Amino acid sequence: MLIVWFAGSGIPALAFATAAVVSVPLLLHARPSGFVYVASTIAALLVLWSFIGAMAGMLLFFPSALQLLLATGADPRERPTAAPRGCPASGCTAG
Repeated sequence: MLIVWFAGSGIPALAFATAAVVSVPLLLHARPSGFVYVASTIAALLVLWSFIGAMAGMLLFFPSALQLLLATGADPRERPTAAPRGCPASGCTAG
């Protein structure tokens, strides 16, 4: 009974449409300014949509909104520096 209600309710279509909108910033990887603007806008709308559509299971997209917000501040040209050799995985101690 639940599967019939779910399939006939349009919820899968809403989930696929939301996923399609979330993937739009991937197309703008070559233009950083466009990526930041589009990702910020989609993240803000996705936060609202995830809370409004929480009863329909759209809260699942809330972590995607947070990840989009964090991606706007990332700079792919800056790479993290490697840890110095000789330090164990638990870290180095001075002394």
